[in-house]
Amino acid sequence: MLVIINLNCLNSIWYNQQTPNSVSNLKEIKITGCHALHHVFPTAVAKELLQLQVLEISTSKIEMIVEDNNIQHAPDEITLPKLEQLKLEYLPRLTKFCQESYNLKFPSLKTVEIIGCNLKSSGHVDLTTRTELEWGGKNGQKDNELNLFNEKVAMPNLENLKLSNIGSYGKIWDEKLRVPFHSKNLKDLIADDYLNHTESLFSSSTARELTKLKHLEILSCPALMEIFVQQEKVTFPNLETLFINGMNGLNSIWNNFQGPNSFHKLNKIQIIGCRSLHHVFPVVVAKELQQLQVLQISRSSNIENIVVKSLSGGALRKHKNNSDAVFMPFKENKGDDADEIVFMNLKELYLEHLLRLGSFCEESYNFRFLALEKVRVIRCPNMKTFCYGNVSAPCLSNVRFGWTENLRWDGDLNTTVQRVFKRMEIESKT
Repeated sequence: MLVIINLNCLNSIWYNQQTPNSVSNLKEIKITGCHALHHVFPTAVAKELLQLQVLEISTSKIEMIVEDNNIQHAPDEITLPKLEQLKLEYLPRLTKFCQESYNLKFPSLKTVEIIGCNLKSSGHVDLTTRTELEWGGKNGQKDNELNLFNEKVAMPNLENLKLSNIGSYGKIWDEKLRVPFHSKNLKDLIADDYLNHTESLFSSSTARELTKLKHLEILSCPALMEIFVQQEKVTFPNLETLFINGMNGLNSIWNNFQGPNSFHKLNKIQIIGCRSLHHVFPVVVAKELQQLQVLQISRSSNIENIVVKSLSGGALRKHKNNSDAVFMPFKENKGDDADEIVFMNLKELYLEHLLRLGSFCEESYNFRFLALEKVRVIRCPNMKTFCYGNVSAPCLSNVRFGWTENLRWDGDLNTTVQRVFKRMEIESKT
């Protein structure tokens, strides 16, 4: 293990020429607070790191991880065969992983965290790297079109990816390429304060390839307007938890029709602080959520209904030259013919600080909650009824309308919500 902390005068760790096998047994490298350091190691050393499992670089002014001034003898490929964890944290000057356009191979890499690498000006974090980085990129490619992953990087076993505060340039994926070469095994994806000016997180092709994704967490990504684009094929069949927080530009999570058996393993959904959102999911998605156990919708002041009639052929979009959102035409989805929606395993339902919420669903569907035990409805002043069809929740015995012991039950969900609304209406007039 090699750990270097707060050596502000250190400008080099290794010379270009190292004795063969001198670092071949290194398993962990952790470097933090080395502000005079320009790079971590030359390619001659990188080639020797055959046992390296953990690489963490943080809080330094490093511009690249691997560098070699002797370009003529530099290899075309860099392979770290046993690297499992890569963490790049608070490296404001980091622009690329290597100096030249090498092919990178991380066959054992499972976890990648990129935090606080402010990708702007002429730089971006490119795990495959390019010979030069200029404003406008190479071959006419604009800088904001550069991708974190492209055809030069191989991480076939990547399972966990966290991107946090990485600035406003560069996409996660090159949408022109198929995903399997770098993230077909991805299980956990966290995007936090991802400032790229893209309106959706996944393209259709990317979504179809992330078949093993189990946990998706999206926080404070202001440019995102939708999460899951329209699909006709199965997507995210193994997704179990979805957490969305602080997404004020988001106006759609599931916008249109989704392929059968998509999202059918979701067991926990938390949507918090999404001020532009008007609904959570269409009926066609709600019917797939047979494993859902916890549903929490909080502090999203413009949500009017949780479940809405499924729509296809349109979406809420922003004009390129106008920041105002506009609705495009929709057509009814023919998959909504059945008049009953059943939540087999939903146990906990939390509706909190939803100032415009009128009902769980404004259509006249009947709802059955076979396992529902806990319901919290707090500060939803416009919720006149739970739904406009019949509702059955045989395991439910009360509804909490406050943070303290403000419990009430009037026989069923609809009657309980209706009477609380009438009471609040009377109290507001006195």
